Amino acid sequence: MKILHVSLGLPPLRTGGMTRYSVELMQSQCQHGHEVSLLYPGRFLPGRTRVNGGSWQEVSTYEVVNPLPIPLTYGVAEPGAFMAPCDTPEAYVELLSSLVPDVVHVHCFQGIHAEFFDAVENLGIPCVFTTHDYYPACPRTTLINKDGESCEGPMPERCAVCCRGVGMTAKKSRVMQSRLYAVTKGSAFMRTLIKRIKGEMAVSQPIKAVEPASPGEVERFSALLGYNVRILSKMSLILANSPMTERIYRGFFPQARYVLVPGTHSGLNRPTGPARTRKKDEPAKIAYFGGMKPYKGYGTLMNACTLLHEKGFGFSLDLYGDDYVIPAGVSEVSSMGMVPPEEVRGILRAYDVVVVPSICHETCGFVVLEALSEGIRVVCSDAVGAASLVQPDYVFKAGDAPDLAHTLERSLLSTGEPVFIPADYPIKLDDQVSLLDEAYEMAIGR
Repeated sequence: MKILHVSLGLPPLRTGGMTRYSVELMQSQCQHGHEVSLLYPGRFLPGRTRVNGGSWQEVSTYEVVNPLPIPLTYGVAEPGAFMAPCDTPEAYVELLSSLVPDVVHVHCFQGIHAEFFDAVENLGIPCVFTTHDYYPACPRTTLINKDGESCEGPMPERCAVCCRGVGMTAKKSRVMQSRLYAVTKGSAFMRTLIKRIKGEMAVSQPIKAVEPASPGEVERFSALLGYNVRILSKMSLILANSPMTERIYRGFFPQARYVLVPGTHSGLNRPTGPARTRKKDEPAKIAYFGGMKPYKGYGTLMNACTLLHEKGFGFSLDLYGDDYVIPAGVSEVSSMGMVPPEEVRGILRAYDVVVVPSICHETCGFVVLEALSEGIRVVCSDAVGAASLVQPDYVFKAGDAPDLAHTLERSLLSTGEPVFIPADYPIKLDDQVSLLDEAYEMAIGR
């Protein structure tokens, strides 16, 4: 089968769960005999929009030069720039006509012009979409507003205020999609600069303290939301990577067809035997990998740790994946810094519990899968898509620090209980490829 994937791109410029999933999936599909290619938004260069061919391992790659800006998770500062018409729509038609894919698999349509999806539809090519985030309904992708509160759903009046004064501009997107940025993003200077810029895009005055959206703002964001809906409506199937994500998407887009395809990545195995046990007098060891972004539940976690500290409960919490600022007075918490994704599983084995306290609706949650596959118990919020894999006693109410503290204490006092992943969960990439083959066939209509 000829499969054209559409995603944000490849490492090292693109990182995160979606990139890892799409890359490993493409590799596995190649091993299963499929002919795989990738379309992604690339650099901004002089001239008109065009598609440059290349390759990565066994995958044929196609870079859209002069794509649309990519908002990532920071919101949209200039709606018009993110839905500008393509000046060379025939470039997409020529690509599709030369490839003649059996199916187009979209992981993210940020940066790709609507004209590409028009061409897919006009050529009668089935198109499927995996729910890695909520960008079709939320310019900030997380369904969490600037106050750190759960959003009730797409509404131009809310989106306009939520993105006001922050978010990605076309100028910032040009820099973050440049080759220089890709080469230097790992340097100490660039990490410091990126942290400052991201902070500017993520922080502003609370929504309640600002003026309502003006008619002009409402009109612009109404057009943007409609633009996204128009693209999503061209999908033959939406592949939900968790039951929770399917439920949320169905609420916003009830007219679409859905198939559940739970996410995974390479190297995971089903756990065997009881959970890790510790000596009676040894402090309980907890790990967290979510970063300091408010929607990841970092504040809730710190408040819960304060409660455990005040109670005198013996524990230690190690924080991975960010340059953390730890509240004073909680001596049990330590910042461990950044860690390469390939080292996470080895690190997990040293802990009794992994905590995932997100207040945003995480679509899948690889850390949950990774911990369970190593036989490590997980405590997570009910906003995490992978919460369906966690024992109900270890799922707490998102944003509720006392409930999190109580759940952590209960989980750490329970020893010897088995940790498992349901037998029908497609944890191996081979299983994932088989499930997607079935979904593609369904989309094609065979």
